[in-house]
Amino acid sequence: MANYPTVPQSRDSSKKLYDVVKVSVASNGTVRAKTESTADTFSFDIIHSMISTVDKDIILAHHNTDKNSVFTFDYNGDGDSYACIYLGRPVERWAGAGVWDVSTAMVGS
Repeated sequence: MANYPTVPQSRDSSKKLYDVVKVSVASNGTVRAKTESTADTFSFDIIHSMISTVDKDIILAHHNTDKNSVFTFDYNGDGDSYACIYLGRPVERWAGAGVWDVSTAMVGS
C-alpha cells in the first residue's frame, strides 16, 4: 500500500466522522437507509499551505498514480494512520512567489 506524501499539513486541515449510509426509495415511496460499515469512517480535508512547486507536484503525482487505490495517510491532527481513498483530484491554487496551496479530499478508516 502506498503512503500519502509527507508534505506539511496546515492547522486548517480537518477530519470529520463520515456516515457510510446507503439510501434507497421503495416503489411505494418509502425511504430506507442502511449503514454500510460498522467501523468509524472519516472524511479528511487536508490543506497544504504555502508549499513549493516540487511538493505540489509530488501530491499531484501521488494522486495520478494512486487515485483508484487505497493508501496510508498519517493525519497530523491526531497522529494516527488511516487507510484512505481520494474523493477527487487535489485542488491547487497559486499563492504567489513560487508557492502553492493544495487541498485534498479523502475518506478512510
